[in-house]
Amino acid sequence: MVAVGWTGARFGLLSAEFGLGVMTYQWAPHVASASVAAGIFGVIVALMAGFSRFWVRALLVIVITTLTLFAYVWERQAQPWAPALSHSSAAILHELA
Repeated sequence: MVAVGWTGARFGLLSAEFGLGVMTYQWAPHVASASVAAGIFGVIVALMAGFSRFWVRALLVIVITTLTLFAYVWERQAQPWAPALSHSSAAILHELA
């Protein structure tokens, strides 16, 4: 989702405010949280369907989605310009071009 927001804004398919501000910094954490919730639901289903058969797949889903969410949070905290991005999205895209 982050890649789509950046790419769409860079090539003019999305406005810079929507592509960088909304998709990258508002929607992406919600989608990542939903995928973690879906992974937890998958573990519950694996417990009911036979944990010995599906536990590796269910735990792999949890690990991948949790790492994705943590990486997003860590990356967002590492960038001091992230909170002010919606005000300077056009300037950033102009510098990238």
